[in-house]
Amino acid sequence: MWRFMFVPILMVLYDYVKPPIDHLYFSNLHRPLLGIQNTFREIVKCLPEYDVKNYPGLLLLKLHYPKLREEFEKVSPTLEKTWYHDTNPWFEKNDGYYFYKAEQFPLLNSLIRQIPCINREGASFAVIEGPMVLHPHRAESNELLRYQLTIHGDGDCSLYTDKGRHIHKEGEDILFDHARYHELAKTGDGRRVVLILDIHR
Repeated sequence: MWRFMFVPILMVLYDYVKPPIDHLYFSNLHRPLLGIQNTFREIVKCLPEYDVKNYPGLLLLKLHYPKLREEFEKVSPTLEKTWYHDTNPWFEKNDGYYFYKAEQFPLLNSLIRQIPCINREGASFAVIEGPMVLHPHRAESNELLRYQLTIHGDGDCSLYTDKGRHIHKEGEDILFDHARYHELAKTGDGRRVVLILDIHR
């Protein structure tokens, strides 16, 4: 019986040692519980790779890419920016990194409501202006996957995951497990805009 008590400990350690190691992992009392859940999902639900084609509703967004881009250009200048460093202390202060909530864009919002696999809570347009680096990191929970559709991009911004490099090119999308290693590097002075959505597994 005592042996079974080590199972949750091993599940937490398995989650903890995944790269990159979060040295603040145990400063959050809820994190070990998330670690147990994460490990369980990895055993039961995780796949080596995720494909947008397996989530048919997401194709609706890609098909509407030209209209979504047009709506972004029209609506975003009328909105206030929300800076990432104001919402999460993990982000370094950077006035060139901000977002707009998806609910502020009527067409986008209506499309999202038609796609059941989308978790609407964090849906947003993420904007980077100028060069920037997001160091290796991973989400605390693997309950949701991350979808990105590039609205604006000059090819100077790359997302790196455990599956390799994805260049943010206009109209192209990617689906990945953001509870695994990922980082970002943008080298040019232009603007990169991506639609970010969290997806139910």
